[in-house]
Amino acid sequence: MSGCPLRVQVAHFPPYVIFQKDNNSFEDVSPSIGLDIDMIRTIAEVLNMSLELVPLYDTYPWGKMINGTWFGLRGGLMYGRADIALDAWSINLEDYLQFQGTERYFTDHVTWYVPGAKPKARWMSVGRVFARDTWFMCFFSIFVSATVFWSLAATHSKFEASHKYRNIFNCFSDSWAVVLGVSVPEIPHNASLRLFFISWVIYSLSVSNIFQTFFISYLIDPGLEHGINNIDELVDSELDIILSVFLSPFFDENLLKNPNRRRIVDTPYECLQNVANKSNVATMLSRVYFMSAGNEFHDPDKQLNLSPFNEDVFSDHIFMLLKRGNCLLDRINEVIFRLVEAGLPDKFLNSILDTKGQCSVSRTMEDLNEGYVSMTVSHLQSAFVLLCLGNILSVIAFIMEILHKKWDERREHSAHIKKRTATEESK
Repeated sequence: MSGCPLRVQVAHFPPYVIFQKDNNSFEDVSPSIGLDIDMIRTIAEVLNMSLELVPLYDTYPWGKMINGTWFGLRGGLMYGRADIALDAWSINLEDYLQFQGTERYFTDHVTWYVPGAKPKARWMSVGRVFARDTWFMCFFSIFVSATVFWSLAATHSKFEASHKYRNIFNCFSDSWAVVLGVSVPEIPHNASLRLFFISWVIYSLSVSNIFQTFFISYLIDPGLEHGINNIDELVDSELDIILSVFLSPFFDENLLKNPNRRRIVDTPYECLQNVANKSNVATMLSRVYFMSAGNEFHDPDKQLNLSPFNEDVFSDHIFMLLKRGNCLLDRINEVIFRLVEAGLPDKFLNSILDTKGQCSVSRTMEDLNEGYVSMTVSHLQSAFVLLCLGNILSVIAFIMEILHKKWDERREHSAHIKKRTATEESK
């Protein structure tokens, strides 16, 4: 093309077109990086054309028709101010009828983003080690073992079995001691008791090792409560739903009992602003856009706690928009085919995200818990809860013992007085 100019109008929409902010403003700032920018630069280089980027600073850059006049990027194409419009264009009926698109060169995925699930209380980590029925079987086995100890001791003479194992409460205490990994006051003397005692020690050791392993894991990572992960749960929830104009047709407001929960804004950036500042808002966004633009709301001291659905709402195929009849279309499509076959669009995107360090915003809490963790008092909440509970029960038992002793003394005193009174009357 001998250096012919290729006029391309662009607007800020990360990571496709990124304007570097100047004093927290995009005004008078030229586009520097982006997937679309890298693609069009490569195309212009292959076609031997001189690239002219025409930045557009507009709240809704894609353009609307107002009173029969096109504005934004569409207006630039319609009235000859640009040859190509770039801003993460996706296929839609309106553009198909009015303009002409190139072959797709990248596929994005759109999904719902909802507030992330809250962490479970650390003091409940003890109970999460085993399932409810497993806990029941563990405690039930202690009673069974105590009964077996008592039954084996009862079948032997007093000389073969110690007096301690003939008491069911002492047998229960020894069974519980073995589970806790502490010594028992007296070892069994006969063969049957010793054999069962060894088997009970092996069983308790196995259960204790499993408990300690998972208990430490749950102390560090208590896990998450159940979060919203499908559209049915989202509809049944009380979350407000904020959608951009382009994505609003993909959600039927008739699904909501309260239509006021749904609100439409102009751009995905406004959706991000709402979900970043409010804890009861859900929105629909592109995964790539969230990984890139979400970094602007990422506070290093506070994670942007949003959770995407596992399933996508739809796949968004990205292309470049041209005016109908543009003679460059076939040449550009040929270059796009080669770039896609070489995997360059994915390479461009990964380079942008890696350079900006923007992949971190989409990391989950599990990713952040990698490596070694210093144990703090907050990690040991469940241990202190058990300690306090044990102390409370001990105090209650101590008070009951004192009251029981006083009641026994009073009863013995009353019986002694009655006996003495009866003796005096008989005389």
